[in-house]
Amino acid sequence: MTPAARAHRHGLHRWVLAVAVALTAAGCGGDEDNPSAIPSRTGPPTVTTTPDPTLTPEEQAVADAEAAVTAFVATSDELWSSADADLGPLEEVAAEPVLSQLTASIEEHRALRNQSSGAREITEFEVTNVQLAGPIKLEGGPGAAGLSVALTACVDLSAVEIIDADGNSLENPDAPDRRLYAYFAANPTPDDARGWRVWFEQPETAEASAGDPPEVVAC
Repeated sequence: MTPAARAHRHGLHRWVLAVAVALTAAGCGGDEDNPSAIPSRTGPPTVTTTPDPTLTPEEQAVADAEAAVTAFVATSDELWSSADADLGPLEEVAAEPVLSQLTASIEEHRALRNQSSGAREITEFEVTNVQLAGPIKLEGGPGAAGLSVALTACVDLSAVEIIDADGNSLENPDAPDRRLYAYFAANPTPDDARGWRVWFEQPETAEASAGDPPEVVAC
């Protein structure tokens, strides 16, 4: 399995911003000669939530963060599935460090001429932390002031298919279709919901046998 395919299906790309975080996406480079390999969508969504006066500030932040994660997943799926679409829309849904990592992974996957079809579906969210003021940070370290929400999501990858340039499957048949992921979304401009971005996406893993890589957690 190629490095880009591992990033795409199994979330094995990792980087450090105070903590190690991993990146995964469910769409890969498509093929212009095979339209069926590209999911049918009208275009990547953007975060345009409208404040709800019936919600508390914390509830509004959670609603905005969930919308940001949903837009992030849909946008990255759209771009993984295209052979040459401009990656600029990622800047509307992602911030560092995930922005650079996702951009590099998509570019690598396209260069390998891999293809994918289908898209991920988020079936459930669970909030783990909400911050309404103070510096935005990942496990310590200074950051811009604003809103931030840490949450997990159950992500269904059952509709995703991935093949390499020779038509060989790049999927792990033993991996669960529904997997638990941790997300961190933040907004340094609290008065404008368009400021929400996803900062990282990390598959939750469980300890495996000695010598084996960590196993993704099913949900």
